[in-house]
Amino acid sequence: MVSTMGGMQEAQIVAGPHATRLMAAMTAAFAAGQIAGPLLVATAIGPNRDFSRPLSIACLLLLVSAGALARRVGPGAGSGR
Repeated sequence: MVSTMGGMQEAQIVAGPHATRLMAAMTAAFAAGQIAGPLLVATAIGPNRDFSRPLSIACLLLLVSAGALARRVGPGAGSGR
């Protein structure tokens, strides 16, 4: 709940007068993930119930997104607040 509130506050800061549209897009993306995530994992674990593949994929996606964020922000860059 706290991370969602922080995300919405950041949307207000980033989007300014167009924050409502960004918040709606963020909420829709979150909802899509909440629906698609369990369906994809149920398919990925297969009949043997092996979670190693979905967990490895999730780890890889987390590392890729962290790398993309680090490259975009750069070292020593702050939000200016």
